[in-house]
Amino acid sequence: MGKFVRRHRLSFATLGLLLALVISAATVIAFQSRRISRERDQARLERDKSKQALAFIEEIFKVADPGESGGQDLTAREILERGAARVEAELAEQPEIQAGIMNSLAHV
Repeated sequence: MGKFVRRHRLSFATLGLLLALVISAATVIAFQSRRISRERDQARLERDKSKQALAFIEEIFKVADPGESGGQDLTAREILERGAARVEAELAEQPEIQAGIMNSLAHV
């Protein structure tokens, strides 16, 4: 075997180099695939948080509907104060969503 390899050094060197390139490429592809998967999962999580926050804000402002409020006249300030109280109580376990909603309520 050693004699065969010595006779075909260039071929074996080329084969070794090609094998090293294939292994390197496979390693890079595997790492990139994992990174892309993590980023995709993070983007989905952020999207879900945004949907949840939007749904919560919509729920807060439903009280302005006369059918929902039982005929009470509520000021915008009262709606926002009630909403802030709900955010603090119901989203205590989700600080990121809580902060985002409170920021939106503050802007409103």
